Amino acid sequence: AEEKLKEARDMADEMNRLKSNFLANMSHEIRTPLNGIMGLAQIMRMEENVSKLHDYANLQLQSGRRLLETLTSILELSRLESHQTQLTLQRVDLTALVREVISYLEPIARSKSLRLSFESTQPDGYVHADDRLLVQVFNNIIGNALKFTDSGGVDISVEPASDRQGQPFLCVKVRDTGVGMSAEFLDRLFDPFLQESSGQKRRFEGSGLGLAIARRYTELLGGRILVDSKKDKGSVFRIELPAHD
Repeated sequence: AEEKLKEARDMADEMNRLKSNFLANMSHEIRTPLNGIMGLAQIMRMEENVSKLHDYANLQLQSGRRLLETLTSILELSRLESHQTQLTLQRVDLTALVREVISYLEPIARSKSLRLSFESTQPDGYVHADDRLLVQVFNNIIGNALKFTDSGGVDISVEPASDRQGQPFLCVKVRDTGVGMSAEFLDRLFDPFLQESSGQKRRFEGSGLGLAIARRYTELLGGRILVDSKKDKGSVFRIELPAHD
């Protein structure tokens, strides 16, 4: 009994430590763009050059978007934790939906001179899902791949997945040539209270919540996410979803 009590206490201590780290990360992610917005506002009050004002306004807009993205992720994770996410299941054209998400992200790929390719062996492949949640899943995963890739690119495909218990599945594969992940970090990749803190990773801004939300959404839809990654060798994400006739 004493040993079980110690294990429970150690687990509680670990959760408190992770939550403290998470709150520290969130504090950084909120304060950084907020300081940027306020600092730019101060500069703009004294700037008379119209072209410079335009540039400052663009930077301010970027900071505002980043702040909104962070707050939205925190609220969505809170809904997931309290089981308040509402599902509207329907027949969804998976290839068309992935193409739509890619079109949103193409400007990011172009700005980094990255390849962003797509192919599908399932032009008539449908899944039983909530299209709103699926857009967020693919936006988070493909966006994450682009963020952590400096050269090469991201290749996306839609293909059949192995049946499970007689249920056919479709798979969206996202392969990147980015920085990859260590085996230690990969084991806890989807922990919402964890963010890799190496110098290489910390130079990329972001709350680290996107993948946690993507996995929760995928599991809500009866699917799963599998990941294979090696440090400095890139990553492959497989999002498997139940097919719909």
